[in-house]
Amino acid sequence: SSAFLAAASSAALAAADDLSATRDVLAAALEAPHGGIAGDGAVTLELASALVPLATPLLRSPHAPYADVALRFSRRVAHAFEPALAGAKAHAAAEKSGGRKRGIGVDLAGEERVARATATRGALLGQVDALEGLAVAAEGDLGVRARELLGALERFA
Repeated sequence: SSAFLAAASSAALAAADDLSATRDVLAAALEAPHGGIAGDGAVTLELASALVPLATPLLRSPHAPYADVALRFSRRVAHAFEPALAGAKAHAAAEKSGGRKRGIGVDLAGEERVARATATRGALLGQVDALEGLAVAAEGDLGVRARELLGALERFA
């Protein structure tokens, strides 16, 4: 299935610890045909949930082109899947306050989407420290865009 392929590819990239290869994969996702990252394009929420965690090491890279691709990828994911990520925040808040959990079998596709959105939200929020460092250390446009993404992520925190 595509979920297995996304997870396996993500795990292989993470294990290889090759920032250049990771940068190439994220750049390809940004340039994907059929709208790229648009919520219904080539980069689905499923694939985004597998790739967003890989962007964090790139944000910490001393190489500006690596940080740039990671920043653009994370920003596009945050904006393209904003409704799903906001839904994941609401779902987490409901569970935390003792809200009723939906049972498996009620809406499997919906539950899988919430799980992917929750994973993506968690990975994006996991970038906050790296983004704060980039916002302070980076010069010019890169620092400005890091601060903008930090502002966008506040909606999902």
